Amino acid sequence: MKTTHGVIVVLSWLMSIIATQTAAQALPDFPFVTVEVTSERQVQPNQASLSFQLLTFDKQADVASELLHMSVTTMLEQLTRLGIKSEQITSFEISKRAKRKRDDDYNSLDILGYEVRQAFKLELSELSQYSDIVNILYKAEHVQDIESRFDHSEREQISAELVFDAGKKAKQKAQRLAKGLGVDIESVFAINDSGSFNNALASFAVADRYVQYGSFARKAAPITVFEPQFIEISKTIHVIYKLAI
Repeated sequence: MKTTHGVIVVLSWLMSIIATQTAAQALPDFPFVTVEVTSERQVQPNQASLSFQLLTFDKQADVASELLHMSVTTMLEQLTRLGIKSEQITSFEISKRAKRKRDDDYNSLDILGYEVRQAFKLELSELSQYSDIVNILYKAEHVQDIESRFDHSEREQISAELVFDAGKKAKQKAQRLAKGLGVDIESVFAINDSGSFNNALASFAVADRYVQYGSFARKAAPITVFEPQFIEISKTIHVIYKLAI
């Protein structure tokens, strides 16, 4: 029993040392300052992606499936007449779900019919046909959940420029903070592109923030569609600087 007790004491002591060392490794072992800077830019979008679903319903599953097939065929024919190519359209697998009656306690009862649906995504490399396409989708039967996402063809280049700009701002901010303490910054210790932003001492990353602005004004017919005047692309960086002390 004494031997067992001694082993437990030793193990507890070792675990406490390991825990202390692990906690200590979470922070640099030198004086440092952390900064967070965001650089952003408003640009006029020149690309868009449209996602939507076709949904049909009937008491008989085969009829619902045939309705979906006809609706998809009609929609694709209309898009083709606008010059949309097949490689611009991504279709996803068809799903079927039985719709049932429910009693007051939400228990499933008899089958009312079958829902058959298929999702699509349409990529537009320019926006000249955007309004016409949205009109087709809004007027088409069985089309629902229409969503637009706008972008810019030079997003990567813009993002790289924003990171460069944020880097300069981060250094200036760190220098101001260090000067306030009567010291200078020495070098960059950490910056990376992964992790959480919840704790500046836990991880350091580059993050994308995507904001789009736009609106739809729907009238009886045709639908008036307003493309966004701009989208906002931003980059946020977190940096640790070693202080020269």
